Amino acid sequence: MSISDIKSRMINDKNLPYPGWNDIITRCNRKLSMLDPDYKILQIKEKFGTLRYYYHTDVKTFSIREAMDRYVRQAEIESSKTCEFCGKEGKLIKCKMAWMKTRCDDCAPSDAVTLESL
Repeated sequence: MSISDIKSRMINDKNLPYPGWNDIITRCNRKLSMLDPDYKILQIKEKFGTLRYYYHTDVKTFSIREAMDRYVRQAEIESSKTCEFCGKEGKLIKCKMAWMKTRCDDCAPSDAVTLESL
């Protein structure tokens, strides 16, 4: 599955966050589509430095919906350790104007402060 496959599932905003998370988004989409081939993506974005993946499914089976929610949560957690720019190992940082981002050392701005040091 490619990014264009993912965009074809998107109902509203067809923009994606920075490309460093494309592998995470693709894996999450693959897992969700195995459980519900007809699920729709409402929105994928960055918020508070991590991935947010909002979707809709008509599946009524609780265990399947629970598994879908678990896959989304795993992707969101993985994004907090992956640079949103390049996909290398990253960490949550606070940038100018208090914006939170997930970046590797190479992509982090010089004024960034890691959240562990706050």
